[in-house]
Amino acid sequence: MLKLSFLRLSVLLLRILAVALCVGLFACDDSEETGETIGYNCAGELKTGSTSTFSISGYVKDGKTGNKQSGSVLLYDSLGVSLLGDSSVSSSSKYSFSGLTPSWYILKADISDYTTVPDKKCLTTSSTSKDLIALKSSQATNANVIVLTWGDSSSGAPKDLDSHLQADSASSASPSHVYYPSNNQGSSSAWAMLDIDNTNYSGPETITINLDSSSGPMRNSVSKACYYVRIYTNNYSFSQTGAQVQLFQSDGTVLTNFDAPTDTTYTTKPYWHVFDLDSNLNITIKNTVSSSAPTCS
Repeated sequence: MLKLSFLRLSVLLLRILAVALCVGLFACDDSEETGETIGYNCAGELKTGSTSTFSISGYVKDGKTGNKQSGSVLLYDSLGVSLLGDSSVSSSSKYSFSGLTPSWYILKADISDYTTVPDKKCLTTSSTSKDLIALKSSQATNANVIVLTWGDSSSGAPKDLDSHLQADSASSASPSHVYYPSNNQGSSSAWAMLDIDNTNYSGPETITINLDSSSGPMRNSVSKACYYVRIYTNNYSFSQTGAQVQLFQSDGTVLTNFDAPTDTTYTTKPYWHVFDLDSNLNITIKNTVSSSAPTCS
């Protein structure tokens, strides 16, 4: 009769349990058996070992006007050290890169008279709507600029997303809620204004926060401002938008980027609370999705 020691039997049972958990909960492969490393791409997806490649393309747009710009786009590795490609771009032709594998990349728009802004993106699939945003330094003087972009019609994105900036209830801001149609458009004396309201895919949709100086504070004694995005087109979730929010600082460079959550829960005009700013422009990241508009108090 075959006999197993208590220790060997315990090890065997633990191994069976580990395999069961791996298969049932984590969909693991046999990497533990072969010594291979389980890897994930920049989107947190399990690498399949596929060698397939993809391509990306898009325009470069002025963040304050939405006008397409001419120049070039540079593609770098995730560290911004190795130049991987250089593509021309104009108002009638998109920049384009092909033969890419899923990873982080840095794209830089090199446009005359515009601040060069490195835009780090997790790229995993082909896209023809990877538009880049650029600002002139003069466009952001004594201001912070919030730019919302999202996918085009071919990407399956909703047609219309809306930017909202809400001042705290204690401020003297008027109006306290900047969005379309209450937008202060073109009013440089206002605490904030909606520069562009885009209702037909892609963006940009832009809000400018006016400051007393390059480092703040916000005008009209606004001590707190809350920024959120609403999907105006029904029956879409944020996972379908391909949305990105960029916050530009006073020299025209990007302070930070926010990518839309992969939430699929809310599909009836949902809200994405992206971040809050205090009077000294300190950021509190929120990144939450809800079925009702966030409050700012």
